[in-house]
Amino acid sequence: MMFSAPDPRHESIKGVSRTPNGRLEVCELPLHAVLPLVDDQPLLIRTVAKAAVFAKTILQDLDIRAIYQRLCNNKVSAYKKAVSDFYHAPVIRKIQGGPASLHVWAEDDVMVVAVNVQVYDKEGRLLEGGPAVIADHLPWWRYRFSNRDTGFKMCTAVVTAADLPGNVTRKVFVS
Repeated sequence: MMFSAPDPRHESIKGVSRTPNGRLEVCELPLHAVLPLVDDQPLLIRTVAKAAVFAKTILQDLDIRAIYQRLCNNKVSAYKKAVSDFYHAPVIRKIQGGPASLHVWAEDDVMVVAVNVQVYDKEGRLLEGGPAVIADHLPWWRYRFSNRDTGFKMCTAVVTAADLPGNVTRKVFVS
């Protein structure tokens, strides 16, 4: 769909779209349907600029470029996929605890690069913490307790996951 430049005197804009049978149709759309309502326009512009810089920088690494290209399936460019990844933080879906380790299910639209676990007791004291490693199969990550008693004393686990652009998600699990 193409849009003509908005006229500040009007509250609508003309749009042109092509129908499935190939005909062009002109319709009038309200401005609020086309232009986003943004309170802090400079912040939005800075965020878009950061996404563009991230995409250009990260795609200079040929190994990372190959990851993005493989995810695109020739539908969009690796650059667009990297910009999209900039706006999507990883998601922590599930945690499974046992006496010797914790398993964390963390996923992202591209890839999770780090998972960190902190384990607290009932009083809120830190028992231990550190990075998790990729388990036998993705999207699971495994954190092994350094002290065998930690799994039995654990009351709360704070899990953080990070992706390539540096988006971090933090989730608290209470047992």
